[in-house]
Amino acid sequence: TDPLASNFLENAQVDDESWIDSPVNTSDFTYVGELEGHYYYTSNYRNNWFDSESLVQQNNGHQVTISSELENDFVYSIASNLFSEDNTSSHLLYIGYVQNVESDSYSEPNGGWEWVNGEENLYVNWAGTNEPNNANGGENCTEMEAGSSNGAWNDVQCSDLFYSLLELEPGCTDSTAFNYDMYATYDDGSCIPV
Repeated sequence: TDPLASNFLENAQVDDESWIDSPVNTSDFTYVGELEGHYYYTSNYRNNWFDSESLVQQNNGHQVTISSELENDFVYSIASNLFSEDNTSSHLLYIGYVQNVESDSYSEPNGGWEWVNGEENLYVNWAGTNEPNNANGGENCTEMEAGSSNGAWNDVQCSDLFYSLLELEPGCTDSTAFNYDMYATYDDGSCIPV
């Protein structure tokens, strides 16, 4: 069901993980959907945030970055489906929003929050006025709570074991090309030489 695989079948109903030439490894991730030209894959197992970030980078993506309510709702639907399958805790999905303790704007609990790919902070959805709160100390990573009513976010310790959501952004990754896309994580062959 991975549309980036060379053996993609548009009408496939079941993902048998037989992808060929996908930029994402089927033993690590499962394809879960596409929104506005971005492709999303859930990890097949839980990791701490640092291992999750390493894994998504090895698979040509980054932890999901959320720039709108539409995208947050989309990610929340993925988290909800994951929760219905996992059913151990509603605290289960990392997103790529981290607190940079080296940032000039760093302060606890509200300062220094950044997207892993450097995107501008256009949208946030903290769980009410009490988040982020650094409740347990060292809460510099973010999860989307599957049990919340609106895909709300919670700051958590980066050592917590959660699933990750890989976001793959096709585009031109050649920095010398006319149409270079600094946020693209997967070269789609569209580069135009200068």
